[in-house]
Amino acid sequence: MLGSIAIYIAKRLITLFFILLVLSIIIFFMIYMLPGDPAVLLAGPEATQAEIQMVRERLGLDKPLLEQYLIFIRKILSGNLGESIITGYPISKLIYERFQNTLKLAVFSLFISSILGIFAGVTAAINRNKFLDQIVMVLSLTGVSMPVFLLAIILIQIFSVWFKIFPATSVGTALEFRHIILPALTLGLIGAAPIARITRTSMIESLSQDYITTAKSFGFHKRIIIYKYALRNALIPVVTVMGLIFGYNLAGAVITETIFAYPGLGRLIVDSIFSRDYPVIQIGLLFITSTFVIVNIIVDILYSLINPKIR
Repeated sequence: MLGSIAIYIAKRLITLFFILLVLSIIIFFMIYMLPGDPAVLLAGPEATQAEIQMVRERLGLDKPLLEQYLIFIRKILSGNLGESIITGYPISKLIYERFQNTLKLAVFSLFISSILGIFAGVTAAINRNKFLDQIVMVLSLTGVSMPVFLLAIILIQIFSVWFKIFPATSVGTALEFRHIILPALTLGLIGAAPIARITRTSMIESLSQDYITTAKSFGFHKRIIIYKYALRNALIPVVTVMGLIFGYNLAGAVITETIFAYPGLGRLIVDSIFSRDYPVIQIGLLFITSTFVIVNIIVDILYSLINPKIR
């Protein structure tokens, strides 16, 4: 058993290495497709060609692309990620500070998604083809189909404009827990929809198994059968979906963070794109995509530990 797990983990780690390598290549060369020249931006609109060339040499933009890529990789491996060409702030500290906020948002959002999604999925499964099941399916379909920005606007209108319970943004204030509520609720409600659907499907399959029939014949209480036996086995595919949603919350919360002016990693990348801060864009994109891939690799490994069929 341990040998098969070790082989599976080794294969996934090798896959992870090649995925990260390809991602680094795509992200590095994709940045150069963006319009504008950071050297011109830094030198100013009245700079001469000689001054622009000096800035380009200082940034290393005069070197061949392949050499720039190797320097880029060497910086990442050494841990020296360089500095922002706009603010001069170390990129490693910038990423660390913003990622803390994004991680808080992702964890809180996943908590909301898991509680709502699993409860709704179980409720739909035990009331299959009944009124509650239909309501859950309609709400989950709405959640899957609704754009993030639309839900964010609705929540802002309700909780910030009408009832004035939570602030809509965190601009100009220190980040507090109340600033996380609305963006986390936005991502949480969107994530709850697929969790509810997969939980319902998995629970229906689990409730039809022979061991459930055996438990019923022994006279076990309905709650024990549902939550101790059926739900435990039904959660195996749900864990995979939760891992994907957590990875999305870490890597794909750009729209949510921008709408709520939340000081996370996604908003940092958006601001860097507008200011043509190429080093921050490169490192930021590589960081969030790598995080997404690593989270999914970890979920795959955990899934293999839970489900022997994978091994």
